[in-house]
Amino acid sequence: MNKRYNFTLVELLVVIGIIAILAGLILGAVTMAQASGRNTQAKADIASITMALRGVETTYGKLVNTAADFNGKAATKSTSKESNDTWFIDGDAYDAFIAELSVPKNEGLDSTKLNINKRKTVFLEPRSTFDPSKKYDDDDTQKAALWRDPWGNAYQVYLNVQGEKYLKLGSKVLAADIAIYSFGPNGTDDKGCNSDLDTCEQGASADDHKLHDDVAGWRK
Repeated sequence: MNKRYNFTLVELLVVIGIIAILAGLILGAVTMAQASGRNTQAKADIASITMALRGVETTYGKLVNTAADFNGKAATKSTSKESNDTWFIDGDAYDAFIAELSVPKNEGLDSTKLNINKRKTVFLEPRSTFDPSKKYDDDDTQKAALWRDPWGNAYQVYLNVQGEKYLKLGSKVLAADIAIYSFGPNGTDDKGCNSDLDTCEQGASADDHKLHDDVAGWRK
């Protein structure tokens, strides 16, 4: 006569514990893979926007037209000696700037208020989710299709409009006329700093440095 073997409570708890540990390891690996994928996508986006700007520079001889705004939306401008005439393209100006590069014939753009792309050349392809029958800034879905980062934020675009290879972000000086970065997972502006790769603001505490997770185009 066969005996039935019943698990004791201790054995059940051990099995449940092992399953929980394995599930945690798998979840951690999936989370890390997702984070790595988003970082890779952000870097690819930054490279695409930079390449588009180089296309503009080749076509028109400069990155932007300093005498005009973007579809009537002004960029943030600095003319201090320290920043060497830097334009920060943010807010509504960012959306218009990206639209001018990617969908220059969109009905949401006033052809008389284009900044530089008067020939309406497509330098940057919009995402597949963009609806060409709607205005570029019609809703959040349209804006997201015009180059938001993987965490839903606009990329930070700084340009030296004098063509000099010099930009200053926080305490960091870059030998470049284009600087683009993403806020990264935490969604806050760390001026391109990432605690895993470099030292950020001088005087910041160790805890502050741990929070820096921007994805910057000037790093590999």
